[in-house]
Amino acid sequence: MHKNFFKLLTASLLAVSLTAVSIPANAATPEEAEAIARQYGVPEETLQVFWNEYYSNPELYPPEVIDGLIEQFKEYAKGIVTNVPHDPNASVSVSTTTASNTQTTVVPDNNSPTTPVEPNEPNEPDDGSIILTMPDGSTITRISTEQFIALSYEDKMKYLSTFTEEQQTVIINNFTPEEYKSMLRQLPTGDKLNVIGNLSSISESFGVNLTVDELTDNSLSFQMKNQKGELVGVGSVNNSIENTGYDRRGIIALIASLITVGTAGLFVLVKKCFNKKDTEV
Repeated sequence: MHKNFFKLLTASLLAVSLTAVSIPANAATPEEAEAIARQYGVPEETLQVFWNEYYSNPELYPPEVIDGLIEQFKEYAKGIVTNVPHDPNASVSVSTTTASNTQTTVVPDNNSPTTPVEPNEPNEPDDGSIILTMPDGSTITRISTEQFIALSYEDKMKYLSTFTEEQQTVIINNFTPEEYKSMLRQLPTGDKLNVIGNLSSISESFGVNLTVDELTDNSLSFQMKNQKGELVGVGSVNNSIENTGYDRRGIIALIASLITVGTAGLFVLVKKCFNKKDTEV
């Protein structure tokens, strides 16, 4: 009887130890949570503040808390973009810029037959479009990241509607951080407020209070303070040269050249004046 008892006890302890080992293996890590947040376009300066707080007190964030944070980041992403009703008749004009000219083309029908291929990472043909693999092995083709970012918010939604719901899911799941940020910038103010509310809930999990400085249809900026009320960082998602499709570098270069010319002219004028005074003397 004693032998059977010890066998049962040993088996029970082994089972418990194996279970204890398997739980951490399946639990998410802080690095995974950070990668997911970055994929969803969470501002880099915001992530820096979050993880500074984490590494200052890592014992406050067991695996189950990290899992909860990942779910919160997913809700944050859903607030930025989610599936829209399918509209196969919708058409969107997409600008294609080349070195020599700019052309406008209408997005083709996305329901044409596709050739099944082996599942792989998203890739880009020579024309810049992106091929994505569906769960059944077939493929769909979408416009390039640059072209999508250049669209207005309304055209982005209209473009997504040209795909079926299942295709939209694949496209959204493969959005780049830049595309998420582009959509967040363009969200109507009310929707943007909901997203910032989700981000505020996440920041509270790190002991950081988030307050909005500016909130418009084209910009978003906020401050982050710790529990002592100290400013620990600022975040913003505003328009820039890369995401508006409008390149201001030419104007900046022109202004710089005008300043250079003006400075040179002023130098010549001053030099002439001094030479004239020297001659008179």
